[in-house]
Amino acid sequence: MNYVKIRFSDNPKNTEYDIFKTVEEMLHPAQPRFAFSRQRWRPHIDIYETENEIVVIAEIAGIQGSGIDLEIAPRTIKISGTREALPPETIGRYCLAEIPSGYFERSVALPASTDTATAETEYNEGLLKIRLAKSIPREISKINIKPVAPG
Repeated sequence: MNYVKIRFSDNPKNTEYDIFKTVEEMLHPAQPRFAFSRQRWRPHIDIYETENEIVVIAEIAGIQGSGIDLEIAPRTIKISGTREALPPETIGRYCLAEIPSGYFERSVALPASTDTATAETEYNEGLLKIRLAKSIPREISKINIKPVAPG
C-alpha cells in the first residue's frame, strides 16, 4: 500500500516565497531558464467540485506514493516531491528526452473552503486523487459594542 504524507496548515507561512513562485510561473514560458526556486517541473492538475466536496487529481507518474508530500489548507493545496531520473541505457543514446525528473511542486487555490480533516487520498497508476469535503460556511455574528464609561 502506498502512503501520501499530508500536512495541514491554517495560514500560509511564506508569502514572499509565494510571490516569487507566481512571478516565476508568469515568466517561465517566456524564458524557461528564469527561476527563483529549485522546481524543475509541474504536474498537471484537474479540480472539480460537487455540491459537497472538491476533488483534485494530479498527474504524477513514476513516483512511489511515499515520495509525494501533500500540504492542505482550507483554500489551498500544495503537492511536491522528487522524481528520480531514469538511468540511461548502457548501449545507445537519447534521441528525445521529454520526461522531466527532479524536484516538482504545484500549489493551487481551491474554489471553496474545505474541511482539511476530511482529506482522503488515493494514488493509482500515476494519478493522485484528493477528496475534500466542503466546509460549512460559518454564520456571521453581529456583536454590539458597549461604550466604556468615562472615569
